Amino acid sequence: QRLKYIFNWEAWILFVVSLLSAITAWWVCLVDYDGRYAASNFIEAFSSMMSLLFGLGITRIPKKKVVKCFLMIYIFYCIHMQTALTANIFTLLSVPRSEETIKTPEDLVNSKMPICAVE
Repeated sequence: QRLKYIFNWEAWILFVVSLLSAITAWWVCLVDYDGRYAASNFIEAFSSMMSLLFGLGITRIPKKKVVKCFLMIYIFYCIHMQTALTANIFTLLSVPRSEETIKTPEDLVNSKMPICAVE
């Protein structure tokens, strides 16, 4: 419940779309040499992406150069996202706490926010 109020819906949609596209790209790179899209390859791609997303390692380094290149790009992306998260850049994507902006002291008094004054 609480997570849906942290980010805008657009941010959640972009996050899910980018994750699904990364899983699909990894899965396509793992296609067998005969061109089959095996379910085991999809499970491997999904588990690898989830492991990398949560900062864990993957079980084995892929042998194909395309997948190695994709892995390096994805790790680079994860490092940037982690840096953005710790640098608090995601506050730009967060939902505003109050619906009306407070610009004057009268707006503050008329708002339902608690006011603490120090003498």
